[in-house]
Amino acid sequence: MTPMGSSPTFDDPPIQAALASGSHVVVPLGREDLKRGQTIELPRIHRLLAQETLYQAWHGIPGQHVISFDETDNLAGLARRSLTSFIRRCASDPRVAAASVGGR
Repeated sequence: MTPMGSSPTFDDPPIQAALASGSHVVVPLGREDLKRGQTIELPRIHRLLAQETLYQAWHGIPGQHVISFDETDNLAGLARRSLTSFIRRCASDPRVAAASVGGR
């Protein structure tokens, strides 16, 4: 089995099982999350760069519904305030879920 990298987008992922199989796991945490194990601290997300990146990434997927620059601004603001909330929002938004499946 080839070790893999993983970044779960759901609560309480089975990290130990992945680590036991030799994989690397990155769990994005917000400032409000409890840190456990090894952590890598990154600066807060830059809102304008996040907005532009989300907009370009979204529109780079053929056949995807249109998302406005205002919507990407709201998502970028959410990501800057709370990465955990951003991940939950994206996971529960059917448009975003469809984009992530289509982008594989």
